[in-house]
Amino acid sequence: MVYIVLIFICVILAILASKYVFYYSDNKKIYLFQFLSLCCVVFIAGFRGINVGTDTSGTYLEIYKIAQVNLGSIRDFGYGVLNLVSYKIWNNYNFLLLIVSIIMYSLIFIRIYKSSEIPWFSVFLFFTTNFFFVSMNMVRQSISIAIFVYIFPMIHSRKKSDIVKTWILILVGILMHSSSIIIIPAYFVIRYFKLTPKRALLITILNCLFYGTFDKIVITLLYRVSYFRKYFAWYFNSSYNSGKISVWGILIPLTIGIFWVFLYYSNSESRDKLCFNDLGLCMLIAVNLMLYSGKIPLIDRIALYFTSQVIILIPNTVGEIKNRKNQFIFKIIILTSYFSYMYITIFLQRQEGVLPYTNILFGG
Repeated sequence: MVYIVLIFICVILAILASKYVFYYSDNKKIYLFQFLSLCCVVFIAGFRGINVGTDTSGTYLEIYKIAQVNLGSIRDFGYGVLNLVSYKIWNNYNFLLLIVSIIMYSLIFIRIYKSSEIPWFSVFLFFTTNFFFVSMNMVRQSISIAIFVYIFPMIHSRKKSDIVKTWILILVGILMHSSSIIIIPAYFVIRYFKLTPKRALLITILNCLFYGTFDKIVITLLYRVSYFRKYFAWYFNSSYNSGKISVWGILIPLTIGIFWVFLYYSNSESRDKLCFNDLGLCMLIAVNLMLYSGKIPLIDRIALYFTSQVIILIPNTVGEIKNRKNQFIFKIIILTSYFSYMYITIFLQRQEGVLPYTNILFGG
């Protein structure tokens, strides 16, 4: 119930933010509703009990303790520094959860209100794509993903200041979680590659044809890297390596990819839009990564960097549909599908381990 109420409040605040603007001297805006929606999310995540989130009381509490005595032993050094700074300011683990929540959700909500054509739609997708719930478990990687969401529109910028800022934040993301090194090749693909349905189909067919070869090459190369052998190789001999392909992981970006192809041929005005090309690229990358989910454990976590971009890209792409009737139909389909997905994975299957919710301020 807490999460449903949170979604409802944040969506309402996003709608109000688009309708009402407050000013003070010199016509400067007061972002009241935007700030309130961010505060609601930060409050729920930042003041949660440490039993909320499968790794909150285990992996991350352990990192918090290690950072105090042996910072150099922490794999993701940037996250270790964040833990140590938090400890120095206020030796309280819940304070760290609050700081992490402020950083992570500020990046997401600033980007939503700056870049989304339909902010309430983006806020809705922020929850129903399960990114919010994932972020209370995969904290380090979620910070990196939030950084990627924030810098994503700047990838296309030609301004020197934006390019410098983007690469600085990419480095910060890598220090928070090493998996975000995937952002480096993704940067150049997104910046320079023009996608068409024919190219998307060709890439996917080639990936399928050489499926058995590519995975062997990738795994062989990974095992030659000492960093990988030290921190990640054990996944291949664990329960994470189930050998099963993630049907959901393929089906979701594939469905959005089909939607993208339909719009490509039916809404020609969208073809030259950056957000449209970006949506197609992100879903293409995600689908082709997820094809290896049965061979490379946790590849779905790499795909999250790209599927998370729908928070901004879907609303902006739908906003480009000039036919209001078609736009309304697509909105309903997307809203219903994602809400159903969230309900099944979070409330029925409890995949992210965020239930039941407790709050440290009220008996958590």
